Amino acid sequence: MLGTDIDKSPCTLTNELPVLRSCGGVVNVGAGEEVYVNSPNYPNNYDTGLICTWLIQGVANNILRGTIEDMDISNNGHVCFHWLEFRYNLLGQTGPKRCGITNNEVWDASPDEFKNKMIIQFDSHIDEPTSKGFRMMFKSIGTDSASIGCSAEIGEYCMLAQDDINDDFDWVIKTVIKNSLHLFVFSL
Repeated sequence: MLGTDIDKSPCTLTNELPVLRSCGGVVNVGAGEEVYVNSPNYPNNYDTGLICTWLIQGVANNILRGTIEDMDISNNGHVCFHWLEFRYNLLGQTGPKRCGITNNEVWDASPDEFKNKMIIQFDSHIDEPTSKGFRMMFKSIGTDSASIGCSAEIGEYCMLAQDDINDDFDWVIKTVIKNSLHLFVFSL
């Protein structure tokens, strides 16, 4: 069935569910700590109808690093049914949304705004089959060595900022897998 949006162009209706917001919260990461955040019910399949938002706060004046240790979030190979969004650059703006299967994917908070803070949001509000979800580890990595990375779906914009210390960068395209382009920036 096709619906119509405000400008009268056709759009596809989705099977959206009522949203439950009983997950998420504020997570503090102390010096030398590794703190884990999991999707609800991980490693078993998560429920639909969830929007979970976590504010992750690391040590002041240190860069916060989040590493996806395990992720299996429902998609059909072309479209994310459910996703994990990363707000690591400007916290008030939406960030890249990831789904599918991955591990050992690193996200560093940007030094442009709050280098010790990141927001992640897990969204499963579409009535589609679920998967096991995700497990992420967060830690403060100090101030000297951060790689600023970005993962974007083909056609999405990937905004990367230079650090305050060094103007020299090497841009590296790491890989293109299943319509995903992974870019990494390393300071020299």
